[in-house]
Amino acid sequence: MDFILAMCFAGASPFCFAGVASVEDESYEYGLVPTSTESVPKWYVKIGGGIDLDYGVTDFNGSFKRSLPNLIEQIVTVKIRDHGYDDIYDTNFYRFRSEVGYAVTRSIELWGLVDYTAANGQDSPGGFIAISGIGNTERLDLTLHAGEYNSYGLELGVRCFLLPEESRLRPYVSFGGGPAYIDSTDVRMIAMFPPRGAFQENVLNGSFYDSGWTFTASVVAGVEVRLAKCFSLGIQGGARYQGTRRNGSLARNRLAPVVQLDDLVDDRGNRFYCPLTVYAKFRF
Repeated sequence: MDFILAMCFAGASPFCFAGVASVEDESYEYGLVPTSTESVPKWYVKIGGGIDLDYGVTDFNGSFKRSLPNLIEQIVTVKIRDHGYDDIYDTNFYRFRSEVGYAVTRSIELWGLVDYTAANGQDSPGGFIAISGIGNTERLDLTLHAGEYNSYGLELGVRCFLLPEESRLRPYVSFGGGPAYIDSTDVRMIAMFPPRGAFQENVLNGSFYDSGWTFTASVVAGVEVRLAKCFSLGIQGGARYQGTRRNGSLARNRLAPVVQLDDLVDDRGNRFYCPLTVYAKFRF
């Protein structure tokens, strides 16, 4: 009897092991288990870039209107409209970033990154100057032109994955924050004089915001797709807040004393936007 049982077990074994191998192969195919029996490296680097999509809830500068008499009994009214970041810059903010991190557990990563953000300025309707005398009003349209935007940031944060390390598709949420250095934002306010043959004059020139440091805080959600043991591609987006900036100074202000810089930019310069990023991730 023992001999018969031994022969039956020996005959069934190949089919049993073949069934186990079939199940494992299917698991590998759908990414339910690692593609290798070796442990996944803990350190990684990420290189990526993207654009910033402005939520439209913060302003580059505020609106302003004031009227004062001049020395020849005329009323000078200056109206400067508010501008959002989409008004001031002709493209979405574009960004490049590099990140280094470490997986402290199978679901949590600690990370640090460096970030460069830039945008190109454009001409935007700035408002008007109205000079009113006895029976006569002359209106001069204003055009605002902003210079380039350049920001250099550092961030530290934590990322929490919602599926285990064995999954090929891994959604996550990430929280971070840190300092950012932003170059001064130069502006020009140009007045048009149609009665004088479309003559133009810079009535205001200088920087709305000085160079300096501010803070950032972000919360984003994303997903990574593991293509190999040490290589993944990902995309993320969410919300990022940049703090207020220090007021700049005007080298030329033909609108004074009607308009001062504090009337336009005091306690502003902050941004609230969606940082949309695609990246490649390499583990080592």
